[in-house]
Amino acid sequence: MQKVTGYTLLIISLLVFLTGLNFHLPLLGPLFPLFRRVRLDIYLLTILIVHVALGAKMVFIRTRLSNLLTDLLLIVTATAVTIVTFYLDTLS
Repeated sequence: MQKVTGYTLLIISLLVFLTGLNFHLPLLGPLFPLFRRVRLDIYLLTILIVHVALGAKMVFIRTRLSNLLTDLLLIVTATAVTIVTFYLDTLS
């Protein structure tokens, strides 16, 4: 699952890069509008949070610290950070 989130991070990062180039290369305007960059940033942050949570879960499994408490802590932490990300997006 972490490979899937890794590839998704790579694709979204490439799209964020291309929308940023729109400022310097006006020919990319119709293909990659700059206003979509804000939405892509939110997707990028959400996928990054999931990717890090999955990585932490794998570390806990490898070090034999994985139990119900650590699983719940990871889920609650990842959910809280995602909610804060979406909340901060609504403020702008």
